[in-house]
Amino acid sequence: MKPKLIQIFLLISLAFNLGFIVMFIYSSMCKPPKFMPPSPTPKQKNERIQKITKNEEIFQLRKANLELRKSFFSELASTEPDMDKIAELIEELEKSQMDLEKQVLQHFIKIRSDLNDDEAVQFFNRFQNMYSEKNTKKIHKQNSPLNTDSKQK
Repeated sequence: MKPKLIQIFLLISLAFNLGFIVMFIYSSMCKPPKFMPPSPTPKQKNERIQKITKNEEIFQLRKANLELRKSFFSELASTEPDMDKIAELIEELEKSQMDLEKQVLQHFIKIRSDLNDDEAVQFFNRFQNMYSEKNTKKIHKQNSPLNTDSKQK
């Protein structure tokens, strides 16, 4: 009885092994149909989005804005700050910030025309999530180091 049971077990095992070998050979020989182009890999999608989002003009505006901020704070940190110069720097900072915001928003519009619908949803959902009600509540709850009204333990 035992030898017969072992033979049945070996035959079942042989059938499974042959089945796996046949499926492996079949799947390696059969290629997918060529009527659809391969979808881009996540790395290719990320490279494309980075290529679209790079803008030298925005980079230069950000750099200029940063330099104005450094000047503003260095003037405030001086022992005798020149209030006329500070007022002038404030006006320059406001103009620089407005130019930067305008350029960024125009660039977003340009980006949208270069993206397909799925990419646009993926790209712009990140910004929608940043401005969601949950995140704005989180920002309001954060304790600022400049907030003197917050309870300190």
